[in-house]
Amino acid sequence: MLSLNFRLCFPVLLCALTGSPSIALAGKVGFGSTTSVASRSFQENVYLGFEAGMHKTLGKEKTDAFVVASQLTDKSPLSATRSAETLLKNGAIGLVGFPTSHDALLAADVARKAGVLSFFAGAAHRDLAKKGPLVYSTGGSMDSLFDSLFIFLKRTFPQKRGLAVVSPFNAFSMNQEATLLEKTKAPDASLPLLDLRRLTKAQVLSNEDLAQVKAKTYDYLYLTLYPEDLPALLSQLTAAKIDLPMVSVSGADPSVLERFLANMKSPFYLGSSYDPRTLAARHLDQQMLKQFKVKANPELGMGYDLGIVVGTILSRVSGPLTKQSFIDAFNKDRCFTGIVRSVDGKVCFPQGGGHIFQGAIFRRFEGKP
Repeated sequence: MLSLNFRLCFPVLLCALTGSPSIALAGKVGFGSTTSVASRSFQENVYLGFEAGMHKTLGKEKTDAFVVASQLTDKSPLSATRSAETLLKNGAIGLVGFPTSHDALLAADVARKAGVLSFFAGAAHRDLAKKGPLVYSTGGSMDSLFDSLFIFLKRTFPQKRGLAVVSPFNAFSMNQEATLLEKTKAPDASLPLLDLRRLTKAQVLSNEDLAQVKAKTYDYLYLTLYPEDLPALLSQLTAAKIDLPMVSVSGADPSVLERFLANMKSPFYLGSSYDPRTLAARHLDQQMLKQFKVKANPELGMGYDLGIVVGTILSRVSGPLTKQSFIDAFNKDRCFTGIVRSVDGKVCFPQGGGHIFQGAIFRRFEGKP
């Protein structure tokens, strides 16, 4: 039998699990992540926030005792499946983490098949709500995000026409396209004016679509892409000297955004359920500076809320931590307090699986003077 190898990936706890299982993880919750569609820095921020939320509810010693983490960095589109299966094969009694809709959908199928409770960090894909009563997301659904998006676009770009840019190779992006088409299938003056265009395999606009953008057909761009998919498109727009306001609710990697903003004058509006101005967010910022010497950000907030939820559930378990006791502890009370990405600091999970109700708050990032 091969030994189970550990490689330090994230601060403090996170290790990658490889090889065949030889160490039982019974009585632990498995936190999984991959770099299939999001950068390693993004995943590390989410995990660091998760760890902070767990420490807040359980303390460091119990966090170390109850959580094991696995990250795969091979860029395979099915890494999330393998990460989830590895954790379960080694005895994990629940699955959490897997930020991004792409990874969450894959891990959700593994969790459902194994009959374990799962919580995914901020995943918005609508299909998660169809996975059954053991699959939950700590983020809002695509529908609630788009309700916030439409209000923002109508207010910010009244009577203006925008272009929604979609990647046909990305589940999260395609889910946004489906939601957009469904919500705009009937004429409605209250909805923003948006056209849809799909990117090529190179993740850039076709020559025809690029020409339309250069001809000032559109007043702004709405980007549905993950951070990892943005550089090619942003480079294309920079080379074509296209400088339009841009909007996204897909969690653009700050490092990607900062590099791009250096080459544009128009603003970039980033939608997130994390509002740094709230009291809860300011408290998180103080905690992160004290505990980890870093400032809070949307990714840390996403992980923190997941840590609060999971840590609170674990704190309710009085006997051995098993698959069933984890589920029973959750069902005692599906509402949680101390949440950063919520106006009132509270979220409640629905019966039957799915998302919490959560909209987006848009922040403006300025380009060069």
